[in-house]
Amino acid sequence: MAGMDKSYFLDGKPSTGTEVNQASHAGTELLQMLPSTTCVRVFVAGAVTHVGKTSVCLGLLAALRKAGLTAQELAYIKPATQCEAPDLLSKWCAKEGIEYVAGEEAPLVFYSGFTRSFLAGEQGTSAQWLQKIEERIQKLSDGKRVVIVDGVGFPAVGSIVGVDNADVARASRAPVLLVCKSGVGSAVDSFSLNSSYFLAKSVPVLGAVFNLGEIEGFYSSDKCRESIQAWFAMQGGRRERFYGVVPKLPELDGLRERIKDTGEDDLDALADMNAVHFAQHVDIAAIFADAAADPWCRGVRTNPQPAPTVKVSTFQPLSRDAVSATAKKAGAKGQLPALRWSLTDQPSRSSASPEPCSLGKTDDGLAPLAWHRDVNSHNVLICNETSEDVLSLASFPLATSNCLQDGMLSLDDGEEKASFWLCDLGLAVDSQSWIGEENLWRVTDIGGDCRYWPASCWMVHCFGADYLEERPNFCRQYKSRLDIHALGITAIEVLCTKPLALRTAGAPAGDVPSCWSSLLDAWKQYHDTVSDWWQAIYSVFSAGGDFRPVHAWLVEIAAPDKVVSLVGNMRQALYECADCSDEAVAQLLRAVAAAADEDSQLELLDICKLAGQAPETGPGAALSTEAKQDPSSTAAADVAAGTQDSATSQEESRGKATRHASNGCGQGPSMSRSQPGPMSVSLPVAFTELRGLWRGSCY
Repeated sequence: MAGMDKSYFLDGKPSTGTEVNQASHAGTELLQMLPSTTCVRVFVAGAVTHVGKTSVCLGLLAALRKAGLTAQELAYIKPATQCEAPDLLSKWCAKEGIEYVAGEEAPLVFYSGFTRSFLAGEQGTSAQWLQKIEERIQKLSDGKRVVIVDGVGFPAVGSIVGVDNADVARASRAPVLLVCKSGVGSAVDSFSLNSSYFLAKSVPVLGAVFNLGEIEGFYSSDKCRESIQAWFAMQGGRRERFYGVVPKLPELDGLRERIKDTGEDDLDALADMNAVHFAQHVDIAAIFADAAADPWCRGVRTNPQPAPTVKVSTFQPLSRDAVSATAKKAGAKGQLPALRWSLTDQPSRSSASPEPCSLGKTDDGLAPLAWHRDVNSHNVLICNETSEDVLSLASFPLATSNCLQDGMLSLDDGEEKASFWLCDLGLAVDSQSWIGEENLWRVTDIGGDCRYWPASCWMVHCFGADYLEERPNFCRQYKSRLDIHALGITAIEVLCTKPLALRTAGAPAGDVPSCWSSLLDAWKQYHDTVSDWWQAIYSVFSAGGDFRPVHAWLVEIAAPDKVVSLVGNMRQALYECADCSDEAVAQLLRAVAAAADEDSQLELLDICKLAGQAPETGPGAALSTEAKQDPSSTAAADVAAGTQDSATSQEESRGKATRHASNGCGQGPSMSRSQPGPMSVSLPVAFTELRGLWRGSCY
């Protein structure tokens, strides 16, 4: 941590280092003066999943250890869990000698098939599970001065079996510390919503820590802290308190994954880094002072008197093996943490090549007519031809329908095929006017989801068309490669989303080189960054607010340069992964990298071929062949309009195919699989790795 620029504050207010040192001593005295007969319990709940509850728990426990409490005076429990893999805290607690209960030892594990078995009456009642949790926490609290109770997911997780986070907190007799994602409007809204959930069930809420704040910019931790503090100050007699905003710390990014393979010395360093960083930005003393003053904690004794002997109802839930066997027979796919992330888990042709190949040909065929300008995973529909399932590509990587098998999409029963539909042409522009004499690219508003924008879009957004025109490659990208770039980003999203979710959930890495982890890291950094920008832009426009401060912020942080760097990191990771893969996968990865490269000269059909898609014959191929012409040429314009004179029968055939596509463009694509629309291009695709995962048509 040496040399790190430290920001201090107390109770949500900026403070000097001297004040923090004084407060540290005061906090130590407070913790040491806690009555020996009082066990302070704190329930750490997340407003959303993956918000950093575990790192907050570690920060609290580490602070207590540094304050002088012994390991024997502390305990940690995650009473209900969805993940049985070793978590961030278990290894640290074991090393410190702190008693802990987590993972498969948790009183309640939401394993595959449990909820359906519960609803079938095979798992006892909600009251019985809550009693089991209460008894385990009570036993763990014996002789302890502080017990940290870790929640699962967001507040309502477990409600289907009547054991949600509020129920568990009430059974634990532990007031709630909410962990919310940093921000301003969305952060406060999230706190209000989630605190209300607990309060509605008569569970006291201490306040909130806002985690994962930005280091700089419009949504920097310092700026968010001021706004959040102002909101809490406006609430009058509201009991809940603001304890601080914790900025992101790059050294701790991906800590959940790294902790499993971390040696003891490195573990100490990481734990200390987490503890110091957390203590610098959170009023820990206030958290425990408020918790100790809570009536629930005042009534909890560290050495309770033996309770009178009472006959407690017992229950024998159906065994896990029996439930799992039944669930598997019924089609359940197993527990998520049991999967290993290895990009498919290592990105196989079956998991990604259909999308750039199929949609690439459609987009290429559309190019003489229009640029879509809004290619993204939400505007791509996948239709399972066999089961008639329809879902957006955005939901595909984490799909849990009956087509998800062993962590990969698989289609059964009969011929395996799928259709890909590129929808929503509401932002499309005439490709001829866009780059022709009218040069509409210079004056037309930027469109589409900015999370899929290339750097050239950000340049126009921040600095205008003249700035872009001085940069030839980026200008060429903006004029004719917006859809190509967006398709490349979408492909990276498909490749990385599920493995990253598995890794974040604690699934161990498969037997893959470290470059795959670097690819996930690069995607996560890119996606998190542009998603924050998207949220800032969306918040202003959705409320009809003043966009000028957001624009000034994007200029200030040099958003275009950041995108160049972040996309470059993803390309570099893709090439490194290609170097350690077999040739088929390597071709796919290089194709995706080329799509997201402003310097690339490859057209969409070239990229499809590089990805391994064989050239096509028939009318669809004729359309794609014509699409490779320069759209700014007169001939291409004639082809697009279907008015080109044919000197040979071959040219006449091509003209008919093009006119067929042109005439259909105004009608829009047909949504009937049995009667393809006039813009349909038949794209039979063969795949070698997952039993021909997709074989279908693109419309």
